[in-house]
Amino acid sequence: MNPFQTRLIDAAAHGALILTSNKRLARHLSVAFDSVMQQQGHSVWPTPQIISLDGWLSCCLAEMDESWRLLDRFPAQRLWEQLIEEDSAESELELLQLSSTADKAQEAHQLLTEYQCQLDGLSLTDDQQAFLRWQRKYQDICRQQQWIDRSEIPTYVYYAITEGQIRLPRQILLAGFDQWSPTLQGLQDVADGQGAQVLKVQPEPLAAAQIHRHSCNDSRQEVEQAARWARNLLEQGVESIGVVVPDLSQRRSQIERIFRAQIDPAASIALSAEESAFSLSLGSLLKETGPIHAALEILSAGFRMTTDQASFLLRTPYLGGSLSESDKRAKLDVWIRSFRQQS
Repeated sequence: MNPFQTRLIDAAAHGALILTSNKRLARHLSVAFDSVMQQQGHSVWPTPQIISLDGWLSCCLAEMDESWRLLDRFPAQRLWEQLIEEDSAESELELLQLSSTADKAQEAHQLLTEYQCQLDGLSLTDDQQAFLRWQRKYQDICRQQQWIDRSEIPTYVYYAITEGQIRLPRQILLAGFDQWSPTLQGLQDVADGQGAQVLKVQPEPLAAAQIHRHSCNDSRQEVEQAARWARNLLEQGVESIGVVVPDLSQRRSQIERIFRAQIDPAASIALSAEESAFSLSLGSLLKETGPIHAALEILSAGFRMTTDQASFLLRTPYLGGSLSESDKRAKLDVWIRSFRQQS
């Protein structure tokens, strides 16, 4: 066990709160903590306070009995889509990628909220003005319904800490954070007010580590080069290889397809369910699986649909008659798409 893990586990054993940048690191440290307790001969031990920062903030919100107000990611995503769709209908502009636009708008809103940035009074482009309209409508609805957006959780939690509703442990250790964000600075400020100590713990740099930089033409080539690099190491006998992808959730399908083609092409045609030569730490979202995705698309379809929605409903195999009417539906799909090409 390296000094980084030893320090965190020792602090957790003495009652410190360990906040990690993600759930995976929290699980890893929790497993390591249990292993150390077993090695020391303990049969039982208190559950350590090792949790991701987002998880801890959500737990604090629940402790305040305010979790019922939290607008979680999926309903928030759907609300953004509805607001954008309504705004586009009023302007007679059709967005071809409604879901992607909503994703980007939600991400921009979260960053602006975290960094307390305001767009009012600035010279904005048409696209930025559209986003500002969406954001104002989103915030108005949240206030009317008494909903708490996920980006607002730190504000509520830190206020509760200041008011004495939530007590902090004497020592808080931060693990896995590369940047000192406003959320962490807010935690530092409220901790100082309660006399608690916040420390950022970083692993020791490896003396033998070699860093190389390689440029690529686009994101696809970047993934292909990483997959070939990993395959080359495997052929040399390396047993364990890690590839870090900051935006894995957005590129999961592409990365899985390319890595499988490079590293484990036989798995694509294998009849048995044997374990693949590689795995992704991020599982597929339930809403992205075939039947669930189709069900959500069907439920969201109204009297007024975009061409993408109509095309999906014609092509999905999860609607009755998909096989018997496949030829007719395909012709109708082509006919609908022809209008987009003419516009």
